[in-house]
Amino acid sequence: MDEQVDAVQNTVESLWSAEQIASIQTIAVYLLLAFLFSFYIRFLYRRFHVVQSGADSVSIIFPLLTVVTVAVIMTIKSSLALSLGMVGALSIVRFRTAIRQPQELAYLFLCIAIGLSLGAEFPQLAVILVIIASVCAFWMGRQAESDSVNPLVLTVAGDNAEVLFDAATGVIASLGEYVAEVQLKRLEVQGENSQVRVELNGIDTVKALEVVKHLTTLFPNSRIKIQ
Repeated sequence: MDEQVDAVQNTVESLWSAEQIASIQTIAVYLLLAFLFSFYIRFLYRRFHVVQSGADSVSIIFPLLTVVTVAVIMTIKSSLALSLGMVGALSIVRFRTAIRQPQELAYLFLCIAIGLSLGAEFPQLAVILVIIASVCAFWMGRQAESDSVNPLVLTVAGDNAEVLFDAATGVIASLGEYVAEVQLKRLEVQGENSQVRVELNGIDTVKALEVVKHLTTLFPNSRIKIQ
């Protein structure tokens, strides 16, 4: 009986030795870092991606995915048998969740990479990944904002088709100094009434007002509308 008590006592003491306590503290620190980093990645996703896609079904799993990855790597890195068993277990797992956009897949892999880095006790790599992700997310967000700007549609209607459609002095030719890109959407002639409709890309409100004033001067008898 005394031998069993001593064995239990020795086991408890070995579990709570100074080395084990230090190891537990290290694990807790890495799990906390994974939790914080994953929430920051979720913030980047919501700030620069969800605004365009209108969905948040993926980012909700970022914290759990990162923390679980850290736990798995810390568990298997000290045992070859466990690592081989984990490879066999993961080989039969099938993921059926549809990834709608490539950005979602990139963020998922980012969370896994951060979890791998922290689980392998390379926090410097995790920090570098977070910094790179921040720069890329900001850049992609700015690109998406610039691409999402709706072009303006200009309509000029009048009773002189030759003046409006002239290749040298007509409506389209007159827009060259104000707009970098003009797309013709509609040309219409119905009796004495003529209409030109073009799409203006890369133009702000101030430029639009200048265009209206300029066209009003060139075609005083025409109806000009921009929207």
